[in-house]
Amino acid sequence: MKYYVSTSLLGSPSMLQLVIENILFLHAWSGCDTTSATFGQGKTAILKKLKQSVEIQNISIILNDIEATPDTVGTAGCQLFVLMYGGNRIESLNTLRYVKYMEMVASSKKIEPQKLPPTPRAAYFHSLRVHHQIMIWNNLSVDIDPTKWGWKLDDKSLQPIMTDLEPEPAPEFIISLSGVNVNFQQEEMCFFMW
Repeated sequence: MKYYVSTSLLGSPSMLQLVIENILFLHAWSGCDTTSATFGQGKTAILKKLKQSVEIQNISIILNDIEATPDTVGTAGCQLFVLMYGGNRIESLNTLRYVKYMEMVASSKKIEPQKLPPTPRAAYFHSLRVHHQIMIWNNLSVDIDPTKWGWKLDDKSLQPIMTDLEPEPAPEFIISLSGVNVNFQQEEMCFFMW
């Protein structure tokens, strides 16, 4: 059976080669069975950005590199999220989240947090899981410890690490201004209005 690939989305044979070289990265980054998808940032979005941006092409090289360290992968992944959400290469993910939030507040009556970029730590761990998945696909015979790449062992099953920060909804002084009383009991957050 022969497969024919349309170059209409790709634009040229050289773009087809770029996709072939990055197909695992494209699939894992935009969501697959073991990595989560990012709201509004699907396969077509990452493909278009990959075609247009040498910076994203360089980040894909890092995420495809078996020798890359977790910190290198996590940092590159955070930068990729900045670029995917329209930030510039010197902008931090936290700054971009703030800017996108303020744009949302200024232009809408409804705040849709799912449209915001992820937090830096969520982006970091997502990047580790993407790298881990790419390494498994590329090197089926290599034993890669998932607990070093964004996963934790929880009751004999692997669970994704979403963040390694303590749950804190906001700094104490902001909570006191909001009129919301936050009580932490048995590692669960309970919110009560005054």
